[in-house]
Amino acid sequence: MPGPAVLTQVDLDVFPDGSVKAAQLHKGESGYHAELLRAQARVAELESQVQILKMEQTQCNLRLEKLQQHHKEDLDHLESTCRYQAIVSASLFCQEVTEGAGRGL
Repeated sequence: MPGPAVLTQVDLDVFPDGSVKAAQLHKGESGYHAELLRAQARVAELESQVQILKMEQTQCNLRLEKLQQHHKEDLDHLESTCRYQAIVSASLFCQEVTEGAGRGL
């Protein structure tokens, strides 16, 4: 895409009273008007892209939050399971020690 329009000096046919031929002015105006319309269209296109990127970012953030929540739940579950297994193992060990002591081992 070309850069911003650069104003250039244009040779105009000037009448003795200082006025300029209307056709030349119209040609210059229409060129600037077309450039303005192209720039406005590009701005609208970029604004649309920004909105799309913002929506995608919001969706990614929601997915990330959901994954983080699931990860936390999984860790909590693993921790709970580990604690339970430690309690069961300790209980079984105590039973074995108690039963062994009762038999004179």
